[in-house]
Amino acid sequence: MPPPSTPPGMEIRLYRPRDYAAMSSLFTEVFKEPMSATFHAWKYRPGKSGAVVVLRDGELVAHYGGVGSAVLLRGEESSAMQIVDVMVKATARQGVRGSSPFFLAGSRFLEQFIGNEQPWRLGYGFPSDRHMRLAAHLGLYAPVGRMLELSWPSATVARALPWYWRVDTLSLDNVAHHGKALDTLWNAMRQDLTQACAVIKDYAWLRWRYLEHPERQYDLRLLRRRLDGRPLGLAVFKREASRWLLLDVIAPKRHIAALVGLVAAEANAVGVATVATWCSRAFVSWFPHEQAAVSELPIVTPANIWTPGPAPQTLEELWWLLPGDTDFL
Repeated sequence: MPPPSTPPGMEIRLYRPRDYAAMSSLFTEVFKEPMSATFHAWKYRPGKSGAVVVLRDGELVAHYGGVGSAVLLRGEESSAMQIVDVMVKATARQGVRGSSPFFLAGSRFLEQFIGNEQPWRLGYGFPSDRHMRLAAHLGLYAPVGRMLELSWPSATVARALPWYWRVDTLSLDNVAHHGKALDTLWNAMRQDLTQACAVIKDYAWLRWRYLEHPERQYDLRLLRRRLDGRPLGLAVFKREASRWLLLDVIAPKRHIAALVGLVAAEANAVGVATVATWCSRAFVSWFPHEQAAVSELPIVTPANIWTPGPAPQTLEELWWLLPGDTDFL
């Protein structure tokens, strides 16, 4: 598809702080919940995020955002931007058209932020099947993976810890004391991810994502050896109404099942019957999947094809993604 021209009355530009009120109103319209200024500031950190807006006759009718991260790409450090907060006002939706606000915002965003010559080399996200089909038809993305859900009966996979292991609960008050242990765990995990693409989840990232979140509370459990304090793994989970959702595991592959068992044991002890997680289809075997109910989620992993960058076929089934990689859980 040729580069889009700007229709009369339309303006396409980078987001500006004064757009917040209109963007927030659009967010509430599209997602049926508000976005506070505090949450927006936490997510859209200067130098690590970006957004494009489309205005029609001065009214903000579309928004296309992104949150950047350092990533590992087959063992080498690179960069990626997660596409977030893609919104079009209901009265401005024009279907699959090259002049639609969705296409104008998306194409300009990719040209500004993602590709070999842009600030962030890779693009990814968690679009629905419908959104993926639309973006693929317009030549913006190609599918390179899919997310699955694994769900376990807590009582079945609950695991009693051997006496020589202990569990520490992390909080914003004590996490700095464990910073070295968290970096050690990430450095151990990255050795198992040399043929994957994964967000770098070191101490700084974990602190920002889970403990500095302005609106949500998460549980972090650090598994260690009792005698020498050596870290074995970190589990992060979110308490939902009928289950606990395992958001993240930072550990060598061999310890992931123990982390699932740890969370399941804690859930089972308080009467929560189910523990679940999401993971990229290619990595189901890293979890105790034989004991899980596995189902396909309507969530595709996309790759940018609008600007020059790594070819989609080189990224197929490569992303290591979990629920904590999202911006909405």
